[in-house]
Amino acid sequence: MPARWLLLFTAVAAADEAADRERWPLIYAAGEGDAARVHELLDAGHGTNERSADGETALHVAGIKGDEATVRALINGGADVNARTPRGSTLQMTPLHWAVYHGHAAMVELLLEAGADPTILNERGSSAMDAAAEIGQDSLRERMAAAAAKLPYKPCRGKSEGDSCSLCAPADEDCFETMELKACSADGKCHSAASGGELDDMPM
Repeated sequence: MPARWLLLFTAVAAADEAADRERWPLIYAAGEGDAARVHELLDAGHGTNERSADGETALHVAGIKGDEATVRALINGGADVNARTPRGSTLQMTPLHWAVYHGHAAMVELLLEAGADPTILNERGSSAMDAAAEIGQDSLRERMAAAAAKLPYKPCRGKSEGDSCSLCAPADEDCFETMELKACSADGKCHSAASGGELDDMPM
């Protein structure tokens, strides 16, 4: 590539990054682990759940550095600890997936304490617990498994679209439901496989 074209490409890329920083300052500050700047932006009214062009929240990108003060600030500011990125290049990841893949045990703990669900599956059908096992982080996997065991029963927790589901928890001997086939939908709800009607919140 001729030098003049390389310089032009570099200048355009720099201009694009500057524009993105101006558009999503909280996301950039979180990704850089700049807790002071994050606090400043939250105080100025920036929303914790705004999304980047790729669909990441500030809490997702906080997983790059794993700075505890940054993560606490975002959680205390109302960040959705179970937010998922879109399908496609970002694979429907949660902040917990990011924290695990970047090896930030302290961030994992903060997310779990704030109610993060370690059984949520990404686009490839892997949970944060699966991710921990994949990279050999057995202690993280065990900690998340313990947290998952304390979560209230949800028919489609840890399942993919099309998987069968039951309104009754396995250990609930007093629960009764019809024999109608049920399946999980893309939005994580348990539906009648025949009619598609949502059944998750039906009284038993």
